[in-house]
Amino acid sequence: MKEVVEIVFFELEEDVSEEQFQNASQIFQSNFVALQDGYVSRKLTKSIDGRWADIAIWRDMDAAQAVGKNMGESEFARNYVSLIKNKSIQMHHMSIIHG
Repeated sequence: MKEVVEIVFFELEEDVSEEQFQNASQIFQSNFVALQDGYVSRKLTKSIDGRWADIAIWRDMDAAQAVGKNMGESEFARNYVSLIKNKSIQMHHMSIIHG
């Protein structure tokens, strides 16, 4: 099985501060993401033009897909996602070839 990189590009809702979002991301990380089966690592990134990317590495595609199904059951995940413009979300899953 190959590890899978999940990259989610997005923008924040207009009334959400960067500090508010980073705090929510840390809570989401500690109380949801890091506890998921198959979790390897996660990075939150921001470009100069204000676009964000949440980059997670999972043990395999099954683990990555299971997390998506579990998110609706977590208040921490729901809070995190509520700060993101829904229409801006672009999600990609890719197998790691080298590295």
